[in-house]
This record gives sequence, structure tokens and C-alpha cells, in this order.
Amino acid sequence: VTLQADTIINNDIFLNTFRQVVQTGQVREQFHSLEPKHPDYDSLKLGLKTYLDSISFKRYTYLVYPDRDSLGFYKKLQKRFFESDLVQSAVEPMDTAAWRSVIMNFQKTKGLRVTGRINEVTVNNLNNTDWEKFVRAAITLDRYKQLADTMPVTYVWVNIPAFMMKVVDTANTVFESRVVVGSTKTRTPLLTSNISNFVTYPQWTVPYSIIFKEMLPQIQRNVGYLAKQNLMIVDKNDSIIDPYTIDWSKLSKNRFPYLIKQRQGDDNSLGVLKFNFANKYSVYLHDTNARWVFGQNDRALSHGCVRVKDFRRLADFLVRNDTIKYHRDTINNWIMRQEKHVVSGFQKVPVFIRYFTCETKNGRLKFYPDIYGEDKILRNRYFADKAIL
Repeated sequence: VTLQADTIINNDIFLNTFRQVVQTGQVREQFHSLEPKHPDYDSLKLGLKTYLDSISFKRYTYLVYPDRDSLGFYKKLQKRFFESDLVQSAVEPMDTAAWRSVIMNFQKTKGLRVTGRINEVTVNNLNNTDWEKFVRAAITLDRYKQLADTMPVTYVWVNIPAFMMKVVDTANTVFESRVVVGSTKTRTPLLTSNISNFVTYPQWTVPYSIIFKEMLPQIQRNVGYLAKQNLMIVDKNDSIIDPYTIDWSKLSKNRFPYLIKQRQGDDNSLGVLKFNFANKYSVYLHDTNARWVFGQNDRALSHGCVRVKDFRRLADFLVRNDTIKYHRDTINNWIMRQEKHVVSGFQKVPVFIRYFTCETKNGRLKFYPDIYGEDKILRNRYFADKAIL
């Protein structure tokens, strides 16, 4: 399945492969050599084969939600319920009580919050058919094309829809950690970079996007908001400015000659550790002062950065080859004393932030929510009119 222009394989490679096929007759082997080399790609292919062997496809009506055509939506919804034998007719009019009853019954069977009303979660479950799962697996297989032909020996991998990070060394997963990623309005970007250093007790410089969308209206209503949030105002020379000397009513997105910083400490939004890597989005991995959120299932909550539950294990891994200079106890003491230190000089570790809604766990396909709607876009573009064989 090819969903986007291939930027890795060029015509010369295809011609060379064709020559090899002609010379050797090894069609399967030669074309397999063009596939992504990531080990999880092969695992996903095997998992998909097992999945396809265990199901029989049936095409169901796909629902778009929200839909501006309310009447058309409910006609499709009734047809979808009829296809699952949840209503007796696909066209006979249903009153409000009947709609409420069938929706509640469906929500109960799927373990959803029973409201009797249609919402996004309910529609997503209706759309989560065997065919749609196959489509998501195919889309994920295609996304592996965006990776380099050979992965580094050591790397950090963040999968946004899974809300998970894993650290890989010599083809083995050293450990996994829960993460919090960007919300649907402030998405975590896809990127590839290298972790170059980390900072204990970091200071947070608030991005202008957050200042203008969230903080400035609050400050204009009550300057005391800054002190409550442990925030300070600094000028271009990094000098601290008394916020009560500023006429906040005259400041806006077009005129704001200051920076807002959050003082370091246990209540800092970045927590006690921040991991830096070059990128144009000004995002990073970090601890948090709200660690309770790692217990939630839906962890698309941040402004775009990635919060890491097991931040200490990640720090220890980065300096594992330099335990004399950066012993575990040394870092622990810095944290206990709330001291700011920049830890660098270790071998940079590649970091990949990706969006894969399907992977293989113990030989079986596992699916994650399409939180940013990326799969839905590709599904509607490439698979809406595909016939089930």
C-alpha cells in the first residue's frame, strides 16, 4: 500500500531490483529487500497475517462524526445498527425512546459510558470493524517507509497514540514508560532528533503561544495570577521586572516585549528533569508536577511536549557509560538539594516521535485511538471506495 510519495526509493533502485529479478529469478526475495528494515515492521506483517486468517470481512456503513447533515447521519446510523442486528429495520422511522434504547444497549455491550446519546467515542466503536482495523494496520505499515533504512543501535521511541515511550539498545527494549502527549488542539509534532543533554530543576520559559492564548487574559484580569503560578516577568536583558509596574491593558500579541518564566522547583511545570534535543517546534521530554495524570487512559493533555513518567530511568540510561562523572547518587543529590545542573557530554541518543495506531504485542495486533485523526484522513482518501475481497 502506497499512501504517499516515496522519498527514499528512487527509479535507479527499482531498475537495479528489476535486473536482479531477471538475473536470479528471485522475485519475492528481491522485492522484500525494498521493504522497511525496522524489526517492528516484520512483526506487524506477521501479526496482520494472523489477524486476517482469523476473521471474515463484512463491510459496514462508515460513520463520519460530527456530520453537518444531521438527518443523513441518523439514516446512516440506523443502517449501521441494522447491519449489526441491533434494530429490525434500516429504514422504518424510530422515535426518541427507540433511539435511546438501542444506543444504550450498544454502549453497554462495548463497556462505554452509558448515556443513550451519540458521541464521538460511540461512533468510533461503531467504526471499529474488522475492515477498519485492517485499514489502520495497512496505514501503519506504510508509515514505516518514513524511517531510515537502518535504525540506530540505541534510540528512544515515542509512539503518540499509544501514550508510551520505549528505550531500545542493541535491538532489545531496555524499558518502557507511560507518557503524556499533546492534546488535539496542541499536538505533539512528529520528529527525529538526538537527545544532547538534560537539566535538573529546569526553569520553564513559557512559549508565546501559551502566553497569548491562556496567560495574558488571566494576567489582565488579575496580575496576582503570576505569583500564584510561580511566574516571573523578564525583559530582553533577562532582568526581572515587577509585574505591577506594567500596563497590561496595552500589551497584546503584536506588542509584548517580555518573557514569562516559571521559577524552578517542585511545582514547576517541567518537574525536576528536562531532556533537550534540537527541533524547530521547541518541544522536549520532561518530568511534570502533575504525575497523577499518568494513571489516566487518555493522556493527550500537554501543550505539545512529552511528559515522561520514568524520567529518572531515562536519565540513568543516558549516562550509563559515564557513571564516574555522573553517578546515580550524584544526580539524586542534585534533585534532593533542588540544584540546577546541565548534564551533557554523553553520547547523543536518537529520539523518534511517531504516530502509529497499530503494533504487534505477543504476536497479536494491538490498536490505539486515532487521537489526532491522522488515520481517518488517509482512510477517507485511499480506502473509502476499496472493495472487500
